[in-house]
Amino acid sequence: MICDFKNKNIYQKSFGWSWKAWTRSFLGLEEKFLQEILNINGKVLEVGPGVYSQVSKIFQKARNIDLGVYNYASDSKKIKNYLLKEFSDDNNINIIDCDIMDFNGKYNLIIMKSVLGGIFRIGSSTKSDVVDLIDKIVDNNLIDGGYLISLDNGIGFFHYLRDIYGAKKNKWRFFKPHNLKSQYLEDQSIFGFFSCFSLALKIPLIGIFFDDICFLLDQIIDHLFFSNKFKSSIIVSLYKKK
Repeated sequence: MICDFKNKNIYQKSFGWSWKAWTRSFLGLEEKFLQEILNINGKVLEVGPGVYSQVSKIFQKARNIDLGVYNYASDSKKIKNYLLKEFSDDNNINIIDCDIMDFNGKYNLIIMKSVLGGIFRIGSSTKSDVVDLIDKIVDNNLIDGGYLISLDNGIGFFHYLRDIYGAKKNKWRFFKPHNLKSQYLEDQSIFGFFSCFSLALKIPLIGIFFDDICFLLDQIIDHLFFSNKFKSSIIVSLYKKK
């Protein structure tokens, strides 16, 4: 699959750093699911939107979108102020307090990007805790037929280099695709051998060029090799409540 990024501005704002690789992985979901979730006109919750990415921008047909910010995070005030400004003209957007471990509400779609790795840090949780939470959210917070989408950081070529520059110190958890296989899993899209982290925020001009080179190499690998062992930096998992 080669992306042409017809909706570049939306994808860039939605996925933030390494947005091309995240977009490619998201669009890699089965077409029947993509069409259904992109045309959802009910209630959507995005867990953990930030300054650099708000995935809910993709779901423009939704009747109501809640942006769930964890109120006890050190930067929650900064994030809320940014979101208030960014979505000031959108009457269907609500900014709410949201603790992913325990929240109320029923939604047609819940989406979260790079959330599980930060919640379930190495040393303070297990991989089974991750799946338990996924099952709990599907059971308690989705309407029948509703979807949960989780976009997560996997283990790619630069994983150990990434550890050196901070991920190991903060004990962030990175996943293999099978770590996210809940009983509700409907589809998984996996992409990226090189695109596991970004330099764009640290050194903008060089970093953007670096990200683009990584994405180009990943496009080539994706075209040449079908096996997922060559492309596991980004994992998009789709769960459905039946």
